Amino acid sequence: ILTLNKLEDFLADFGGCILLVSHDRYFLDRIVEHIFVFEGHGEIKDYNGSYTEYRLEQEEQAKQDKKDAKAAPLVLEKAKTEAPKLKLSFKEKYELETLEKELEDLETEKEQLES
Repeated sequence: ILTLNKLEDFLADFGGCILLVSHDRYFLDRIVEHIFVFEGHGEIKDYNGSYTEYRLEQEEQAKQDKKDAKAAPLVLEKAKTEAPKLKLSFKEKYELETLEKELEDLETEKEQLES
């Protein structure tokens, strides 16, 4: 413990930049003022503050995301019911083709009657 205290004191008094990796939260809170959080998939979050401050902010964000998620399904369900139908069913396609053919036949018949 004495060695760790000496290391903490030395690093706290150090005037330069330190790249530090540790799982000791207490140690991080005493030493760091700025954190780079590797969130995966090549994403790095730049956070200005201690590790505890970062964790508290993450917890608050998670609570807010939960609240937002509860409200979001209602909006999505409503939007889903209002979405226009993009594909025709087999029956609708058949009716469309039949109507087009019937329209052509009627136009041909009209031309014959007019001549």
